[in-house]
Amino acid sequence: MVANVEFAAPSESIYGFEYEATTAEEIAARDGAISALENRFGEMFQLPDALGCRVVEAYVEIKIGTEFDVGDRADPDDGAGDPTGSDNGVRDDERVGERVGAPADHVPPGEHVEVHTTYRLECAADLVGARARVTIGNFFPGIRTVNVIVLSASGQHDVTLEGGSGSIDL
Repeated sequence: MVANVEFAAPSESIYGFEYEATTAEEIAARDGAISALENRFGEMFQLPDALGCRVVEAYVEIKIGTEFDVGDRADPDDGAGDPTGSDNGVRDDERVGERVGAPADHVPPGEHVEVHTTYRLECAADLVGARARVTIGNFFPGIRTVNVIVLSASGQHDVTLEGGSGSIDL
């Protein structure tokens, strides 16, 4: 079974600021936060071991602009389109942002900056009915709430986790 987990947050909540990283300290903060998002999924989003899930792809993108949709991101496989297979009607020339590894060279004053992360998981068992523990707030204390929307064969429901931590039923 394949599953996607998507996460988006203001960069201020992830690495402490919403402007271009220029000092060594700012660059280290940004790059450290991005590395944690790319490599520590299992600690931030804890799924039961019995599900046999593993991350097969982690993709982080920094987006600059005032309006964002989690579906508006480049495909990590080919640089265009949504990794779930749906481009949500957005043409490649309408996409905003830069991929990690090539962060934006300039953030215009007053622009909002977000960090979008997509994880593609392969699981041995169906996730429906499982309980996951979210602890991303332990890694990024600037996160005040996490709004979770679970879409599955059994329906859709949403949960708000205060402080970026708590449990959710899948």
